[in-house]
Amino acid sequence: MRVSKNLSAGHAPDSSRAAGAVDSSTCCGAATLIAEHKSLGRDLDSAYKQALEYFDSLAERDLPRYIIVSDFARFRIYDLEQDTRTDFVLKDLYHHIGLFGFISGYTTLRIEAQDPVNIKAAERMGKLHDRLRASGYEGHILEVNG
Repeated sequence: MRVSKNLSAGHAPDSSRAAGAVDSSTCCGAATLIAEHKSLGRDLDSAYKQALEYFDSLAERDLPRYIIVSDFARFRIYDLEQDTRTDFVLKDLYHHIGLFGFISGYTTLRIEAQDPVNIKAAERMGKLHDRLRASGYEGHILEVNG
C-alpha cells in the first residue's frame, strides 16, 4: 500500500479473509510500489482491486508507480505509468527479473519512434548534402553550414 514517506512498510487488514490465510500488503518506499500477496490459488484480479483501494487514503504525491500481486506461484506486475501488465509464474521469474530493477533504483526508458516529419526532413537534408557535393562543394564548406 502507499504510505507516507516516513514509513517503509505496512500491512493492511482484510476483514474478508479466512482465518489462517496469508494476506498481506507491503510498500517499498513512497511513490514506488504496492504489493498485495494472497494465498496460493487466490484470485489475482481481486488482489489488484484491493491494492487499488489503498489509493483513496494516499496523497497524490505518494501514489505508487507499480503494483505487484502474487499468490507466490503466480506474479503480476503493473506499471501504472507505462500502462502495462506482465504475468508470469515463479519458475519463469529469472526471465522477468529486470522488471524488478526499480526496487534498486534503476529506471526504464521508453524509446519511441521518431516523428515521420523529422525522418523526412533528415532524408531531404541528406539529399541536399549529396547534391551540393556533386556540384563541387567539399570539405569544410560542405560539412559546416554558414
